[in-house]
Amino acid sequence: MGYFTKDEWMKGMGEHRINTVEELKHMLPLWDQSIKDDAVFKKLYLFTFAFAKTTGQKSMDVDVAMALWPIMLSPAKYPHIPSFVEFLRSEKPVRVINKGVYNVILQ
Repeated sequence: MGYFTKDEWMKGMGEHRINTVEELKHMLPLWDQSIKDDAVFKKLYLFTFAFAKTTGQKSMDVDVAMALWPIMLSPAKYPHIPSFVEFLRSEKPVRVINKGVYNVILQ
């Protein structure tokens, strides 16, 4: 699973001119609002595949994907997600999720 290095964190905070915890807290609702834009959300969703998969692997562990989907994809907008995750959990048809499958789930 991915992580941010200290240098990456500092660079990101610098790009957004965030120097304190209070400034970070102020930005969170703004970022939350920004992902309501479909294009912004899609970029975030696609980013999570590379971030969440094990380094050096081309696929993501199915357990990681099953944890991410309910967090990222609301049942109101993606009603198929809960039953799909339950299918993966109960039937265990696969051990990994490749990038193509991960991406098509968003469609």
